[in-house]
Amino acid sequence: MKMLPIWIKLPGLNVKYWGEKSLYKIAGGVGRAMKVDQATLNRDKLMFAKVLVEVKLDQVFPTTVHFVNENDITMTQPVEYDWLPVGCTICKGIGHDDTQCKHKGKQRMKKVWMPITTAATAAQEVIALVDVDSRATTSDDGFKQTSGVSRQRGQLLRPIVTRNTIQALSDDHSVDEISSEMGDVDGTTKAGELESGTLGKGLASLMPN
Repeated sequence: MKMLPIWIKLPGLNVKYWGEKSLYKIAGGVGRAMKVDQATLNRDKLMFAKVLVEVKLDQVFPTTVHFVNENDITMTQPVEYDWLPVGCTICKGIGHDDTQCKHKGKQRMKKVWMPITTAATAAQEVIALVDVDSRATTSDDGFKQTSGVSRQRGQLLRPIVTRNTIQALSDDHSVDEISSEMGDVDGTTKAGELESGTLGKGLASLMPN
């Protein structure tokens, strides 16, 4: 509520200004005139004129008003109030002032929308952390080794073991067997074959003419 009607009194006002039109203009210095008291219209009480005006709760209530009479003379008229509304600037209520307000010293809570973390969002964050930790590292021999958690199955990646050619030969034949086979070939080779170059084209090309 921002507007409120109250009664005001105009004591000592000359009776010739007690007309409704004149009273509305004089009471306009306080608020919006709404109604003239019936006793004032009937001139039953000549001590004061009474007018109902609409005022604002946070306005200033003057004790005097000024108006210009028919002779262009500015007149000063006292104003009295049957009662004045008491308003509170904290809760915007009436009937009490700021010192008696129950909401004094209390901070109003403001509602703010905050995003809620769901299970799907949390799972995405965990996967992102796993991808950062699972980086490939290069060893001294030039091979890349991967360690970490598999994104699809969540298991540790096993290193791949490779076998070289020398190790494969060692597993199939021993060194002694290879040397014996080489000896048999040297024993059966004829000297004439070495001279004629039938052992291999590669060896013949190295012999002088």
